[in-house]
Amino acid sequence: MKILALTGGIGSGKSTVAEIFRILGIPVFDADSAAKELYETNPALRKGLIALFGRGIYDENNKLNTKLLASTAFNDPVRLAQLNKLVHPPVIEYFCEWKQKHGNYPLLVHETALLYEAGLDKLSDYVAVVTAAENLRIERVCRNKGWSPEQVRERIRRQLSQDLLKSKADFIIDNNGQLALLPQVIELIKKVQN
Repeated sequence: MKILALTGGIGSGKSTVAEIFRILGIPVFDADSAAKELYETNPALRKGLIALFGRGIYDENNKLNTKLLASTAFNDPVRLAQLNKLVHPPVIEYFCEWKQKHGNYPLLVHETALLYEAGLDKLSDYVAVVTAAENLRIERVCRNKGWSPEQVRERIRRQLSQDLLKSKADFIIDNNGQLALLPQVIELIKKVQN
């Protein structure tokens, strides 16, 4: 079994590429969705979030207030680092369990924005980064999430640079719109499985 890490900055299109892998029958672990699930189901993580952000981080229905979490954490680098330190270990544990359940597949993909920050690169055989021009990334996020361009630029500034991600990657998937994604993904799969 081979493990392919799929990463890229906000608005790069890594979720779109992950969906192509799924359509092609390759299981994909979505670290962001896993973290959101663990916020609700992991008692230790829940307790840590309350200790870090206060009881108001969960609403009256015991659901995480994700808007409050994002506005609090992403505006404070220290709190963001503390949040990541809380979240990464249970996400990695969840990934390892997921990987065992999917052990009969020749290729597994895990999609994560924080590949190197979480240490998930150490659990991968290959790394693919999805890239796109910054103006295109900003346009996508503004359209899809309703954020302002400055909010997107701030998030981009807090992530590892696209150039750094490209320098560490085994494969680069260009999502600027000139090259179709499907042939790039199929070619990548061929290379990884040979």
